[in-house]
Amino acid sequence: MNYWDRKSAEYNDKFYSGNRGGLDLKTKLLLGDSKGDVMEWGCGTGEITRRIAPYFRTMLALDSSREMINLAPPLDNVEYEIGDCQESDFGGFDLICGNYILMYCGDLREKIYNQLNPGGRFAFIEINSFHPLAFCKTKIGWIKRRLDISESAHSFDPFRLAREYRSVGFKNVRWRCIGVSSSFFIEGYRQP
Repeated sequence: MNYWDRKSAEYNDKFYSGNRGGLDLKTKLLLGDSKGDVMEWGCGTGEITRRIAPYFRTMLALDSSREMINLAPPLDNVEYEIGDCQESDFGGFDLICGNYILMYCGDLREKIYNQLNPGGRFAFIEINSFHPLAFCKTKIGWIKRRLDISESAHSFDPFRLAREYRSVGFKNVRWRCIGVSSSFFIEGYRQP
């Protein structure tokens, strides 16, 4: 059983319970002005999926945990796929999005660029390494182990991340902090 399979039973209660306002803001940010076909990386139990799916023609929701996907709601225009976004070879999307997924992955800039349609958009919510608590939880090994945080979790310098996405050809890359939390939102567009 992988890390996320173990976390699936408690996931919604731990990460979403009592935080509906934050979830509403994340949904609005991820939606942006996108239309058409969307791929969500790290869909988990489908909390974000069910909120954004009605705005798109089709949606592919990808997660590496079978247990998480088993908890996700069935939706008419959504296909759930068990798999790793780092190894996915799908394409033709108008939006690729995710909530705390890049922090568990290697460099996916070119993969995102190639999987988006021309003019397509990426949008992610990630962890800001400038936030002291986030830094400790993602950069200090003994704290990660004590809190049972995945060893692969890391946080980002949002200034650097934006520069890195621009370097592979994304345009209008921008980021912003989400309130006073440790999260930030980043988006950009593939050239038309």
